[in-house]
Amino acid sequence: GKKIVPGFIDIHIHVAMGKDFIEGTQAAVDAAAMNVVKDGCTSFMASLTVLSHEEMLNVLDGFSNVTPVENGAHFLGVHEEGPSLSEKYNALMDLRYLRDPSIEEMKEMISHSGNRIKIMTVAPERKGMREFISYLSEHGITVMMGHSDAKPADIRMAVSSGSRGFTHLYNAMSQHLHRNPGCVTGAMIETDTFAELICDGFHVNTDV
Repeated sequence: GKKIVPGFIDIHIHVAMGKDFIEGTQAAVDAAAMNVVKDGCTSFMASLTVLSHEEMLNVLDGFSNVTPVENGAHFLGVHEEGPSLSEKYNALMDLRYLRDPSIEEMKEMISHSGNRIKIMTVAPERKGMREFISYLSEHGITVMMGHSDAKPADIRMAVSSGSRGFTHLYNAMSQHLHRNPGCVTGAMIETDTFAELICDGFHVNTDV
């Protein structure tokens, strides 16, 4: 009565066994690798919350040096959740560090991480985002949309520039309202994109 399925890939996890990836340490990666494999995850991304640019560079230095964990899930790279997110939908993100995108800052982050940044979540309505999304896409970084007050036009622009999906759909973003369509509306329209969904029955109602 058992089933065999391909291993899961967790692209969005911040904490495991008391260790937060924002520490930027081998110990945090080791803890996650040994923890998620118990749930059938064969690989994972290290998701990061926002910090000052200087602090983030120090964290990324740590990820540039991590090594594989024997008998654990594979560490695939870093998921940067921010810093170019909406203040209105910051949720747990520190407002002090939310800002418009900077390609120069991004170059530094890529360098300090040892090219291990693989996903970045952005709010596509922020100033300069068309060029920024194009830059990320050209450098092999998957662009997700989230923590966003975007309208469908912003979503269309982002997708045409290279964005590919939505971070925790419905949560921390403008909603699908018939007179005020938002980020969720854009996700419904852009059928070539994919979306994370937190399926715990709390973050998103089970009927939805």
